[in-house]
Amino acid sequence: MVIVNTAEFFILFLIIITDLLFYEIKNQHIISLLLLNTLQLFLLSTFNICSILIIILAFVLLIFLCNKDLIGGGDVKLILVLMIGLSPEEIYNFLIYMSFVGGGEVIIFLMFQKRVDKIRKMIYKIAKYKIISKILFCINQKLIIVEENSYLKMEIPYGISICIGFMLSRI
Repeated sequence: MVIVNTAEFFILFLIIITDLLFYEIKNQHIISLLLLNTLQLFLLSTFNICSILIIILAFVLLIFLCNKDLIGGGDVKLILVLMIGLSPEEIYNFLIYMSFVGGGEVIIFLMFQKRVDKIRKMIYKIAKYKIISKILFCINQKLIIVEENSYLKMEIPYGISICIGFMLSRI
């Protein structure tokens, strides 16, 4: 069981890094967590009918939030996959920890938002100066499209809060 938990924490750490740097949660990480949580589910058998109902309710709510562009699809998949191996009490703890860590993350991002906005405005001014509505930048082999008013959009990599909340609920 220690090996499964160690592998799970390692994958969560990778998700934190990729979400922080690239604002994405890779499907390979989600599939790996799905396999580990399913294995853990059968080894510990902490799952019950109440857990199924909570996951179905969470699925409906998260899909609604995703359709309203309030949460990303990767975050939805991550939350649902992490809930699979948890009992109802652990799901409750996970959601509470995730919310508190997420609130702290939002506060930190708001504190540094002015600096980020200055950089985004500068990039947009360069794009506008060259009389191009779109500029392609290649950063670490990642393609980023800068469009008009895109610097006004604030994105927070919430996968960080999801992963840390899950880790705290497992301790």
